[in-house]
Amino acid sequence: MAMSSYDELLKQVASLKTENNHLRKELKDNSSHLTKLENDACNMKDVLSHIQGTFDEPGGPGVAADGEDGGDLGTETGAEGYAASGFLRLPERFGTAQTINTSAL
Repeated sequence: MAMSSYDELLKQVASLKTENNHLRKELKDNSSHLTKLENDACNMKDVLSHIQGTFDEPGGPGVAADGEDGGDLGTETGAEGYAASGFLRLPERFGTAQTINTSAL
């Protein structure tokens, strides 16, 4: 009887080791994924800060050659002139210049 209890305990220990290894791997994967998400969020924050800074510059995007700003479209967000077109062009500072269709956002 003592031998069967011992064998059962060995099986339980092996099972717990397997589960522990699985949980460690899952924790590592989740940690890596969280780090990636944090980096993505930080990069998005940097891009948005740059875009907002561009909108805040005198004569920046949204100001036409004649000095008109296209009305009050998007003034609460600093997106004057872009609200009507529905497109936003990211500067080349962030890699290849890209145009984003903001109407889909």
